[in-house]
Amino acid sequence: MSTTAIVDDATSIEATLVSATIFITSSFLYPLLQLQLPSLRPSLRPLSHNERLLKKLNEHPHTKSIGNTPIKYLPTLSKKLKASIHLKDESLNPTGTSKDRVALSILRSLLSSPSPLLSVSEGTSGSTGISLSSLCSIINLPCTICMPDDQSPAKFHLMKSSGALVKVVKTSSISNPSNYVNVAKKLPGFCDQFNNPNNYLVHYTTTGPEISSSIPSPSTFVMSAGTGGTISGCGNYLKSKGWRIILSDCEGSCLYYKVKYGVAYTREQKERGVRLNRYDTVCEGIGLDRVTENFRRGRIDGAVKVMDQEVVYMRRLMEEWEGICIGSSTACNLVACCRVARRGERIVTIKCSLGERENERVGNREFVEGRGLKWEGAEEWFEREFGDKMSANSL
Repeated sequence: MSTTAIVDDATSIEATLVSATIFITSSFLYPLLQLQLPSLRPSLRPLSHNERLLKKLNEHPHTKSIGNTPIKYLPTLSKKLKASIHLKDESLNPTGTSKDRVALSILRSLLSSPSPLLSVSEGTSGSTGISLSSLCSIINLPCTICMPDDQSPAKFHLMKSSGALVKVVKTSSISNPSNYVNVAKKLPGFCDQFNNPNNYLVHYTTTGPEISSSIPSPSTFVMSAGTGGTISGCGNYLKSKGWRIILSDCEGSCLYYKVKYGVAYTREQKERGVRLNRYDTVCEGIGLDRVTENFRRGRIDGAVKVMDQEVVYMRRLMEEWEGICIGSSTACNLVACCRVARRGERIVTIKCSLGERENERVGNREFVEGRGLKWEGAEEWFEREFGDKMSANSL
């Protein structure tokens, strides 16, 4: 055979192989590749405004450190009550409050919308505003916070230092158009923590399971309510595991009466004029003159009414007995724990925030006595109320 013929045969074989490759690719591989293209396109196209912010938010170390807070045993209080009292320490979240979970959940939800999120706003007594302003500063998103004028100045300064625009409005009932929530509602990007289901869901999917994994046997969960997201979210999850759920409610709030009697009304609202003013308790961030959507979701077994004087005393006792500084809402929780504790029972409540933020109010003797409350006499009060405690009062 001539050299020319050999070359021609080789060329023919190569051409055949190329043709076969093209045939196989067009018949089998190309259709498979086409099926994969939709899933590949998001990584190829430029990220939208919201996607860029969400990516930055999710990847930040601040965000990744939210949640998975420890549960701490209170030895002195437990011994005195002959029960086992535990605090889930939500003050160890990045901004020192359980509201980090809520703010992150709501912000993620807003950024998942196709509409560009250019700013956010919220009506808050402080903690949610601190959390939200901190997260917004991470992604350079403008944030406006509306808060009532009866809160600790430290909260105001924390929000301002994070770059938020803070509008302080006169304290009033929700029925008043000038109420801090109603003012925020008119602004773009309103978060609506009181009714936003992401508030409830984040506690149902994270905080509740964290408590249950640390204390697997059914126990009692005690919690106050501001927006209602924590007691409803944690409570419903824990209730599904056999736990008992108890509301701790402060003076001036209608929620105790809603749980006990099915009526959202309290005498203080009538006396102060519900259409104009909100009852001013020493407690911050808890107690309501209405039932929110998040609170409405909860399945609560009982409720305890806690007086302002008891809150002051419990805060002082925790500093002396356990060496911890707690805020008014946590003190309210712990008083309720004492009221419902049964001998040998395990009770879990939440340390809502850093107590140091309220040093100018409930931690200030001049402020406390200016409200007609006593500064001295905490141990005598405790012994009188709980010294011979053997079982819970009937709920």
